[in-house]
Formats: sequence, structure tokens, C-alpha cells
Amino acid sequence: AAGAGFFCSDDKAVWSFSPTGEKLKKILDGVAGAILGLPDGTVMIAEANIAKLYRVSPLGMVQRNITEPADHLATDASGRWIACSRKHAEHVDILDLQNPDQPAVRLSDAGARCTFSSDGSLLLTCGRLPRLWKTTNLQPMEGSALPLEANNRDEMRAALSPDGRWIAATQHDREVHLVEVASGKLLTVLPAHAGGIITEVAFSADGNTLVVASGHGDLRVWPLPALRQKLAELGLNW
Repeated sequence: AAGAGFFCSDDKAVWSFSPTGEKLKKILDGVAGAILGLPDGTVMIAEANIAKLYRVSPLGMVQRNITEPADHLATDASGRWIACSRKHAEHVDILDLQNPDQPAVRLSDAGARCTFSSDGSLLLTCGRLPRLWKTTNLQPMEGSALPLEANNRDEMRAALSPDGRWIAATQHDREVHLVEVASGKLLTVLPAHAGGIITEVAFSADGNTLVVASGHGDLRVWPLPALRQKLAELGLNW
């Protein structure tokens, strides 16, 4: 987390480290399923195989029970919403940190991977297929049919651009399809490096770069403005 050093888990505990890499202290006796830094510098830790969530700050640690163990956490830019999920699950639990006494809201048929738009208005969840939700009412976004199919061997890897305009999602494990959210239009298809199986996709904070990781350990970086210019030269500009 920014300003708080680093946190990582071994097979027995969660430790904090200084920005220079010096081990400082044990934070938690137990293995972390997921660790997430929040914008205010605090850190959320989901304990592996136990339905507990911890918020760590310089003032101490606050524990919160959740409905089931989580191995994936996501938050919006304000740090208000926390999405908790588990691999191969078909639902996501949403916590409102501004109202800690309220129970989590479960999004069904959501898949287990999730990303917020930078303004926090949209949430992308992804299992076999992607789905968009409005955070104002935690309901599916209507009229957002996407030209994407459940044709990956495992869960789809997908990312939502920070401005909520585009979704990048894997198809056939070896391609990334870039889709415009508003129109549902397929903008372009990006191949994995050397035909490798894609393991992760992510947008940069400004939305101008898409990074694609493959199982070969390769990273492919796509500068989207340059890509758009090349497509425009071919009459394919979006």
C-alpha cells in the first residue's frame, strides 16, 4: 500500500516490509488468500480458507467476518466498495466500507473475477462470461450485450478500462477482444505472444495501455492510441 511499505504472505503468516524490502513485523498468523491496498493507505487481507477479512492500518487491525473465504479482492478508486470472490465461484460479495454494519450484498451469476471503473460507477465481473453492474443499485447493467462467448478452457480473463468505455476479454484462451461497452461493438482482436495461453489482462491507470500476460511468462504491451491510429490508416478506426 502507498506509504505503508509492502505486505506478503508465506505458508504460515502475513508480514509487512519496508519500502526498501526490510522485513518489519508479522501482521497475521495465517496464510493470506488475497491482499489489497486501499487508496487511504490501509490494507485489506482475506485469510485463506477462513471467512475473515482484516483491515490493517497504523492504528491496528480490524476484523470482519465474511460469508466465505476469498482469494480475490477488488476496490474502486475511492476505496468505498470491496468486492470479495473465490475462484470458480459464480457470485461476488460486495462490502460498503462507509457502512460497515450493513451485510454484504451478493451478486449472483457474476463469476469470480472483478474490476471497478475508476469513478466507481461500474463493476465488471467475469466467470465464463463477463457481466456489468451499476454500483448505485448493484443491479446488472441492461442493454449491454457483448459479443463475447464462453469459449475459454477456464474462466475468462477480462479487464474494464478506467473510464468504463472498453472491455478487454480473452477468447479461445489465445486472443484478447477489445469491445466498446456503450455499443457492444468489437473494436479489434489482439493475439497472445507466440500463441501462448493468456493468463491476465489489465489496463493502465490512464487507459491508454493494455498489458497481456501469457503462460510463457511473456508480457505484451499494446499502446492503444498508436493501435487506433494504425487501424484508422486501414479504415478501421473506432
